[in-house]
Amino acid sequence: PGTTPRPGTPGVQYVGIPEFQQVGTDCAAEFSAAVVGTISVDSALDTCQAIAADVSVEGVTQVEVSVPNVVGLELEEAQGRLAQERLRAAPSFVFADGTPVGLGSPAFADELAQWIVISQNPSLDRRILSGSEVRLVVELSGGVPDVRGGDLRRARARLVENGFSVLLVDANGVVVDPSGTLDATVIGQLPIPDRLPPPGGEVRLLVRPNDEAS
Repeated sequence: PGTTPRPGTPGVQYVGIPEFQQVGTDCAAEFSAAVVGTISVDSALDTCQAIAADVSVEGVTQVEVSVPNVVGLELEEAQGRLAQERLRAAPSFVFADGTPVGLGSPAFADELAQWIVISQNPSLDRRILSGSEVRLVVELSGGVPDVRGGDLRRARARLVENGFSVLLVDANGVVVDPSGTLDATVIGQLPIPDRLPPPGGEVRLLVRPNDEAS
């Protein structure tokens, strides 16, 4: 704005257009996810490029696209595949047993963590408008569930079901319960919840016999 002529600036458009403001809102959400580590910066950029590609001076141009199959892919690859079709991923994170992973989980900061898409909605080849969300259920492959505070028998069964071996120790670090019959409560674990186990998949549980509980 001004009262005197100004040289034109090619490529610049007015950001007060509502559709452009929505691009900023949507991309801010993508970059927030990149900051906390749930997606990579490259993935956020790809998704924002797809969002911006749908915006023109007249508004949002939407076309029908086929939903690709991303089940079985790692999350970052799935997001990139959806972005190619101008679609946005909306992931929900779970452990292998279906328990939701909290947003503050240390798994998001674990560089070795693998997030695998186990289901999607809409499904393969459905026709939807570009810019739409595809809801993904993403599983933490190999993450250790939180069994602290629970009954030892249930904790052991849950870990074994998820493919881990279990070693029990007391407050002094002494291995206990070789017979597997101890009536106890889990008061600590290593690796901590949501982390990947060391080679061999062993999880150490710190236990307190229930007859010692005050």
